[in-house]
Amino acid sequence: MTVHCGFVKGSKPDHQTGFDFDEFDLEELQQFHEIIVASAIFGNYDVIQQPMNISEEAKKNVPFYMLNDGKRVGLWRIVVIHNVPYSDARRNGKVSIL
Repeated sequence: MTVHCGFVKGSKPDHQTGFDFDEFDLEELQQFHEIIVASAIFGNYDVIQQPMNISEEAKKNVPFYMLNDGKRVGLWRIVVIHNVPYSDARRNGKVSIL
């Protein structure tokens, strides 16, 4: 199924659309999935709500994407970290907030 967007130019995400994605995110977005869940918050417009009543199968097989302009979501300022130094997510999380 192809979903056409009437206000974004380009044929693929990040390709002459006016929206730039991180390379890692772009690779993920280009993967085929039967079902995806996508939402977007721009300009601190809303608060991210976590999905509720999601089956374990859906948690494993359905990607959930939240597009954001990197500004704020509620009280949180979104900061994207590139090239993390450790393979252990817990270590990266601790070091980055020190």
